[in-house]
Parts: sequence; structure tokens; C-alpha cells
Amino acid sequence: MAFICQQHRKKYENLGDQDLINYWFHWMQGSETPYQNKEWKNALPFVGGAFDLATMLIKRNPDAPLILNLMSLSAIYASNILHHMDREEESDQVILYTQELLLEEKPNTLGDSRYFKTLSDESAHNDFVKSHLNMHLYQREYISESLH
Repeated sequence: MAFICQQHRKKYENLGDQDLINYWFHWMQGSETPYQNKEWKNALPFVGGAFDLATMLIKRNPDAPLILNLMSLSAIYASNILHHMDREEESDQVILYTQELLLEEKPNTLGDSRYFKTLSDESAHNDFVKSHLNMHLYQREYISESLH
């Protein structure tokens, strides 16, 4: 799963960690207005790009708490946006991919179970984002089906 094209990915892979972190914050901030206005298509490139930067960072620094936060925040946020775009399979893939990365990069600690559990618990997503980004996620909605 990737949001940044291969050409731009190479550009960002050559940057230092602090530059990637700065871009991450800039892109997450850029997503705020379109997200608040429910302009999902305009918010996704920012959040998706931030998610890709976080995946680059976690491969370099799997034990850095800041990087684990950035990875989890952008995964939850991207998953939420994809859900609101009715791209449910991709929404789930972002979370599963992030959990796989945590397990791959931090196998001895089960991907730092606090982050792994937060990613697994959809009801914890809003509180996690609110506590780190001081923003509210729009609630996910699911179509209920009648059994008869």
C-alpha cells in the first residue's frame, strides 16, 4: 500500500529523519481543513502521504516513540478517511499493514502492544487522535442489515 508515487518516494527516502517528520506534520496540518469540511478526496493525499513518510521513518527508527505515534496516527486517520469514501477494504488494509509493520520492525515486543491494541480497537481511535493531534475524528458509520 502506497500513497506517494515511486518517483517522489525516492526523493523523500533520501531526506533525513527530521525533514520527513517536518513534512509529516505539514501534511497532517494540510489535511485538517478538507477533513473538517468532509472533503475526503482532498484530505486523503495529505494523510496518505504522511502515512507513507511514517512507514519510511519506522523502518529507520522502529524503537522511537515519536515515530510509533506518527505511524499510528496517520494510519488511523487514513483509515478513517478511506472509510468515509466507502473504500472499506483499503481502510482495513491500512490498519492491517500498519500492524504488520509493527510486528516486523518490533517482533520482540509484539509491535509495542499499546500501539497494536489501539490500532485494533476502533473505539479507541478517536481518543488516540484527540490526545495527540487535538482533533476529533468523524464517527464511522456502518449500514445495518435486517436479518429478516
